[in-house]
Amino acid sequence: MPTVALEGTGARITFAVSAFTSDLISLQLPERTREAIETTHLGSLITKTFKPGKLIDPGQVTCEFDHNPAAVKLLKGAPEQVTITYPLEDGQTVPATLAFTGFCISEGGEEFQVANRMTSKVSFQVTSDYTFTAGR
Repeated sequence: MPTVALEGTGARITFAVSAFTSDLISLQLPERTREAIETTHLGSLITKTFKPGKLIDPGQVTCEFDHNPAAVKLLKGAPEQVTITYPLEDGQTVPATLAFTGFCISEGGEEFQVANRMTSKVSFQVTSDYTFTAGR
């Protein structure tokens, strides 16, 4: 069965404590990484060698919103539950979600242009593993 390309239209992000809300323009999901620990030694003759680290960095989430000067300021807030709701796919009545705990590491980056929408960017450090719930 061929894969169907999905659209981002309909995606939402919600914050459990701050109740921050604004129109979401773009959302970059976190990229999980782990260290590659070098194990090269004096007997290594051709290539460096590595072993995988045990700890996983859960990454960061970056969002762009319509600028709202009266919006809740997230940068000084405590870690909170963040839930990303995926767009509803054909045949689903409940969309997929991705939930995690995170805290704001940057906000601002407002962009003001003549005859264009004003936007702000916010980035979150994820501090927990993710809980993915499939849509149905």
